[in-house]
Amino acid sequence: MDGDFLPTRTGAARELPTARRPVLEPSLIEAVCAANAAFLDELASTAGCAGALGGLLPAPVMATLVGLDGSERRRAAAVPFTLFSLRFADAPYWRSLIDAPPTLSRRALQGEGVARTAIFLAWHLVQARPATAGLAMGMSVEVSALYRALPLSQLERLGSPCSAVLAPRWPTHGPFWARLLAAARSRAAQERARFFGMQLLAGECLADAPARPVVRLSSRRPVRLS
Repeated sequence: MDGDFLPTRTGAARELPTARRPVLEPSLIEAVCAANAAFLDELASTAGCAGALGGLLPAPVMATLVGLDGSERRRAAAVPFTLFSLRFADAPYWRSLIDAPPTLSRRALQGEGVARTAIFLAWHLVQARPATAGLAMGMSVEVSALYRALPLSQLERLGSPCSAVLAPRWPTHGPFWARLLAAARSRAAQERARFFGMQLLAGECLADAPARPVVRLSSRRPVRLS
């Protein structure tokens, strides 16, 4: 996996998938895969519970996930991007969460451990490779700037409140999730799932990219600058 390459999000220096060096170091990719595995375990263990995290995924996908054992889920989790979302593209949400006063501790919430892991992972990715944390975790440039300025000592208190927004990444893309879980039992399927995920990441880049300016050279047809 250390040879995987990701495009970069808006606001960062562009780095094409054919670049000479990997976007994420092997140790960071391992951390992403471990967080993915914890998330898949959480999805499987809470399936059927009220407010279960997997409720956004198609029923056949959840049925397949529940049927996998731990080692199979770890194989499915071995991709260089996160399989969960934590509203990392929502700067107002994170600004309000960071500025809110600390709350008293209470019983653990569903997904709180995974949310806390995701927050620490996001912080370390932003410190290590800010230009690519957005692609690995779906983080906007604005949220990346908030995380860059966030002291490590503040991360622990964010796990509880943000666990409420923990969700599968790309929940409406049933084919992606079906291929991802098929990767648990097939190396070829794993490569296809990884490639599919890269396509979804590229789609996020294109959606976020600012439109190129259009200059009208004549009254007949506009020309789009490249």
